[in-house]
Amino acid sequence: MLTPEPYFRRIDLDLIYPPFLMAALETIDECLKAGATYSAQSGFRDFAAQNRLYAQGRTTPGHIITKAHGGESAHNFGLAIDFVRNLSPDPEHVIPDWKESDYNTLGAAAKAHQLAWGGDFADPDRPHIQWLTYISKDDLAPLRALHQLKWEGDLQWLHRIWAEIDRRRAEAAAVA
Repeated sequence: MLTPEPYFRRIDLDLIYPPFLMAALETIDECLKAGATYSAQSGFRDFAAQNRLYAQGRTTPGHIITKAHGGESAHNFGLAIDFVRNLSPDPEHVIPDWKESDYNTLGAAAKAHQLAWGGDFADPDRPHIQWLTYISKDDLAPLRALHQLKWEGDLQWLHRIWAEIDRRRAEAAAVA
């Protein structure tokens, strides 16, 4: 198993749901073994940052890059990471490759570790992987309700949400 550095250097690992982070690390390790290097580019985003991305290309300059408002993205709960295929032999220096086919290794590895891959979405987002249970904004609605649509500034809300995710996972496992 690889260590998070340097492939995850650009994101705050403390803001990623721990079981998802472990699966993401295993995914990237598998990709490296297959000869494909990916570097994490975006992990957790608070609701305000998500809303700024949503405004891009709509009410602010730039291209539209997301369909999700704050609270409608798995990124807002530490349940998603966007990667870039890195052509540089030095993981500290990223030379991005955006060819669609170069994300197939990421997709196959993510799915092998029970993660959702954005390449399978109706509007494909090939650099994106996320926790499988919370895909749509409807799936995320209970987490938004827990968040109460406000940023508390101290991240305790994020840990409460993760505890709820863990509770629901344990409940589902007990039923199965």
